[in-house]
Amino acid sequence: MKKSLSFILLLSMYLLTYVYAYAGIKNFGTVMEGIYRGGQIRNFAEYQMLADLGVNSIINLEYAHRDNSAACNELNFDCQKYGILLTVPRSDRYFNYRMLQAAFKATINAKTRGEIIYIHCYRGKDRTGALASAIMIREATCGKEYDKKALKKEIDDTLKYYGFKESIYPYLHRQIISWTQNPPAWMCN
Repeated sequence: MKKSLSFILLLSMYLLTYVYAYAGIKNFGTVMEGIYRGGQIRNFAEYQMLADLGVNSIINLEYAHRDNSAACNELNFDCQKYGILLTVPRSDRYFNYRMLQAAFKATINAKTRGEIIYIHCYRGKDRTGALASAIMIREATCGKEYDKKALKKEIDDTLKYYGFKESIYPYLHRQIISWTQNPPAWMCN
């Protein structure tokens, strides 16, 4: 009975994620249990959707756009901004890795406190892909033996699935993939 209840709960969570992916936030998905990803939150209904999923913290990677402070206050979200400018092709040469690391640390700290997190940028593809990849790599590698080839494929496939623009941001893509082979110290500390 307990196993079937767990299965039903897990299935419900994934179906809810599937429904929301097509009814609300663009490029919505799950990084891992307790961490969701996607594009910009455009209206109160999308904030409400996140509240319905139990989200406590929102990590915004957009440079120019702020989350709606009234919605954040009303729904008791901890809305944090880590603006990373990524606009024109090849601008990833100047990607702000310090800001990415700060957003990473905030996400990991929130997860450690048992919070449910939503990470986003404008379209939920490139900046969000970098942060989601760092989280996935940390989960797979830190203090563990792992298959480097399999992890590289998983990260690359995930980036492609969510629309990461490798041809426009080749330097950032190479950097992310390099983390699968040799995770930087900040990822595991």
